[in-house]
Amino acid sequence: MRAFAALAVALVLPGVAGAAILDLTQSTLAIRIAELPALSVTQSPDPTPISVSSGAGSFVLPAGLFASTVFTAVSTAGSLIETLALTVDNQTAAFTGAGGQDGGFGGVGPLTGVFRIGFLAGLINLSIPLSVVGVGGVVRTGAAALLITVTGHHWTTGRVVTTTLVGYDAISGYDNRTAGHAGALQLVTPFRIDSNAFGGSLRGVGTLTLRFVPQPDVLLLGLSAAAGLAVVGRRRQRRSAAHVLASRR
Repeated sequence: MRAFAALAVALVLPGVAGAAILDLTQSTLAIRIAELPALSVTQSPDPTPISVSSGAGSFVLPAGLFASTVFTAVSTAGSLIETLALTVDNQTAAFTGAGGQDGGFGGVGPLTGVFRIGFLAGLINLSIPLSVVGVGGVVRTGAAALLITVTGHHWTTGRVVTTTLVGYDAISGYDNRTAGHAGALQLVTPFRIDSNAFGGSLRGVGTLTLRFVPQPDVLLLGLSAAAGLAVVGRRRQRRSAAHVLASRR
């Protein structure tokens, strides 16, 4: 019976033995700058099948899963900031057990797009490029009157610290997936924005929250196989018991 049970578990959780196809569902990409509200994009299409390798659960995230434009008004009293807008599109990303900062799970996952901050009824718009977010490096944009420099990092579940002129900020993600790679994975990527528009530095954080679930057909197949193995096991036990009784007569 122990052998049957082990085989049943392997069928229900195929990722334990090797690579598995899981569905990525209800996942989000969020960008937040300083203490402003975060803007979030939900994955599409949902669900999306992802091949997850055995061991550390490495996988490739397809491009275009988080492609959208979102907008919100800021109603904080006394604030000169009135609107926030995020236009973003994720590019293909490879995430592995040793790919993140500080030894965490992660890797390089480029973004394209901008985060726009609108001031004074749209008279001033601060457009922050996202091309180094999730990748690392430095990008500079703007003219002498409005220069913007963005410094990025890789995605990671590890602890990372960003430094600004007013202090520092420490963040980390998590990997709560099971041995079969189902569950939640959160990757973070800090970035820093320097500009003469505000005479200092602002911290930014990208958050990628991914949720993996077994595919329904695979799960049903595994449960059916497990139930079938249990029936076979019980029949064998009954036959064995009947054989013992017959031999004693």
